[in-house]
Amino acid sequence: MKNIRMRKISIRVAIGIILIFSAIIYWSPYGIKAKIKKRAVINTVLIDAPVEQVFDYLGKSKNASEWSVFVDEIIPVNSTDYMDGTVGSIRRCFADHKSIQWDEEIVDVIKLHSRELSIYNAYGFIMMADHLRTQQVFEQVSDDQTRLSLTLFFENEQEDFIDEVKMYFAAYEISRIFDLNLKNIKRFNEC
Repeated sequence: MKNIRMRKISIRVAIGIILIFSAIIYWSPYGIKAKIKKRAVINTVLIDAPVEQVFDYLGKSKNASEWSVFVDEIIPVNSTDYMDGTVGSIRRCFADHKSIQWDEEIVDVIKLHSRELSIYNAYGFIMMADHLRTQQVFEQVSDDQTRLSLTLFFENEQEDFIDEVKMYFAAYEISRIFDLNLKNIKRFNEC
């Protein structure tokens, strides 16, 4: 009788855990996004500033410590060979008093439209996945208005199952950070 009762409790606990995990994944900010036709985290803000100004502002690594709530400092690594914010430029990023760091290489730039960065050499994160990309997307709404989106996604469509699950969970914090960063970028560009 005691074994049957324990099995029932175990089954209920297992079902509860499955339901909780399913809910977390279902409502995660990470998922299929029509805008880029793949799973990603995307946050967007409307900024009352010209697209040229916002694009140039985000292209300068030194500005990150001003607008980012996560990054302490970004140091261009190969600035003698590549101008900061252009394709080929590499920068080292530090967070949490330099206990967390990673490198970013700008792999694609469409002037006044987008900037895509490859993330690698990550160190110090509680959870990390390989082959991540982040993108800044700039949309000119009017002469004095820009819609800016920050995105995070995997470089390849079919990533490791464990990395995908980690991203569904981490997306809540990533989305929160993106939202705060976008508010700061808006504030610094509208003054």
